[in-house]
Amino acid sequence: MTLLRPLLFGVLLALPAQADGPGKDHAEGLEIGGGWTAATSHSEARVFVRIENHGDEAANVVGFHSPLGPVVLMAPPLDGGEPVPLGAYPLGPEGRLDMSPDGPFLLISDVATPLQEGTEFEMTVFLEPQGEFAIHVDVEGPDAESHSHVGHNH
Repeated sequence: MTLLRPLLFGVLLALPAQADGPGKDHAEGLEIGGGWTAATSHSEARVFVRIENHGDEAANVVGFHSPLGPVVLMAPPLDGGEPVPLGAYPLGPEGRLDMSPDGPFLLISDVATPLQEGTEFEMTVFLEPQGEFAIHVDVEGPDAESHSHVGHNH
């Protein structure tokens, strides 16, 4: 049993952080708020999420994964232009990435199935050096401008 204890501890350390409940993930001073998107039948979807770093260590948002298709973090269009892909996004201590329809957003492309209002899906955010974290995404109505659960704990 003594030999199993270090092995079990190592396995537990290798597991990704789990959310306290649907929509929030906490680890290393990070808070990742539940995401949302508007229902759509198009091949692209814009997803909005909030990532806050309350820790003492900087975090770099280096990527996202979705089972629906490729994901790119986009900057909002400037002066009527097109949105621009962003690379890694640094979050210093007390830093915040707050995605919104008028701000940065995640663009999922090649979405094969329409996103129906009231459904949900999971995504993953990759942060260095902290690791990967789950993001719960709610599908709101097609004209949604914000998450219907804003201000509420999931």
